[in-house]
Amino acid sequence: GFQKIVFLHAALTLGIFEELIYTPRSASQLAKKLHLQKAVLLPLLSGLKHLHYIDEHSKGYSLTRFSSLFLVTERENYLGDYISLFIATWHSWINLPEVIRSGQPNKQMRLLHNQSNVVLHYYLAANAIIRQASSELLSHINLSRVEKIIAGEVGITFVSELLKIKPEVSFTLAS
Repeated sequence: GFQKIVFLHAALTLGIFEELIYTPRSASQLAKKLHLQKAVLLPLLSGLKHLHYIDEHSKGYSLTRFSSLFLVTERENYLGDYISLFIATWHSWINLPEVIRSGQPNKQMRLLHNQSNVVLHYYLAANAIIRQASSELLSHINLSRVEKIIAGEVGITFVSELLKIKPEVSFTLAS
């Protein structure tokens, strides 16, 4: 769960996906280009490979199709801002013990910027993008054995797309 988001957030923040969009690069090339130490970059690349965000081959690392479509800032369906929103939300919740101790509002929560509709509009836009990703993902999954799905709040879009294809699937939302 959260580890995937942290790996993804690190890669987005460091610019790894942008560096791999047009040509594969070795770990040494990436480290040099991004001004990072190769020894520290390697575990992140390994994690991204394991999570299927990048591929590794003889020419170095390259993007998977999903990453190319949704994790490069210049793409129309870029999801990176949604990940940043998730991280910002998590940071606000991690301060909950201090909020309770002090009885003061959480000053870390700055997502709304005094405009209650900002997050709503962002979620609506992100939902439209996730719907496309969900449809694409579902086209590659063998649904014959799927009987039940458990999803978080973001997964509701995936569940919605799944139910269009296989309405008999039961689901549970866990948030």
